Amino acid sequence: MKKLALLIIVGLLSITLFFNGCIREDSNLVNQDAIWTSYTLLYNANEDKTYAQAIFKFSNATGAHLHLSDSAKVTFNGELLSFKPVLAYYEKEYAGLIETGTFEYTDLDGNVFVNTASPIIATAFPTNVDTISRDAAFELVWQGNPLSEGESMWVSTDGDFEDDARLFIQDDVNSSSIVLGKDRLEALPEGAADFFMTRLHTTTAMDGTSHGGIMYSKYRAEDTQFIMK
Repeated sequence: MKKLALLIIVGLLSITLFFNGCIREDSNLVNQDAIWTSYTLLYNANEDKTYAQAIFKFSNATGAHLHLSDSAKVTFNGELLSFKPVLAYYEKEYAGLIETGTFEYTDLDGNVFVNTASPIIATAFPTNVDTISRDAAFELVWQGNPLSEGESMWVSTDGDFEDDARLFIQDDVNSSSIVLGKDRLEALPEGAADFFMTRLHTTTAMDGTSHGGIMYSKYRAEDTQFIMK
C-alpha cells in the first residue's frame, strides 16, 4: 500500500505542474503507443459538482502534456471532454454526484481505449467532534465505509497535499479512521483550523498503450473546522 501512496503522490505532483507552467505538444507529433494517460472522476461536496478529467502525456507522468490532434478524442459517458488550454487537460463538469462512468479515448491510429472509473464512495468528517487537543494523538473516525483495496484517505490541515507536516494518510485496508500524530498536532497553532479530506481509489490496471497510465476516483468531503487546544 505504500507503493500506492507513492503513485498517488506522483500523480498529484504531475497535476500540480499545471500551475508551474508546462511543455505542451500536439499528439500527432508522437508515437501513439507512447501516450501515457491519466483519468480522474472527482466529486467535490463543497460545490456539489463532479468533474471528469483526462490528461495525456508523452511517455510517462512527467512527460510533456499533449493536446489531442485531428480525429483523436476523449469522452466520458459518451460526452466530449473540453480541452483547457491554459492547464493542458480535458474536463467536463456535472451538477451533483456522478458515482461512476466510462472514459473512452480514441487515438489517431483509430485505437479505442475504454476505462470505467471505480465508484466514488461518499465520506464525511465526524459530526460529534469540534475540538482536538494538541497534546496527544487523535483518532479521527470518518463517516463512510472502511477502506477497500486500492483506496486511501488523505487529511490535511491546510489543503496542501505536498506539505508533510500538515498531511495525514491512511491506506490500510478495512480502516475506518486515521490517527493524527501528536508530533504534528502540537506544531499547529491554537485556535480554529481548517481541515480537508479526500478519499481516493487508484488503479494502474487500465486499458491503454504500452506506456500505461493511472486512474483516480475521488470524493472530496465537505471541509470542516476544528478548534485546536
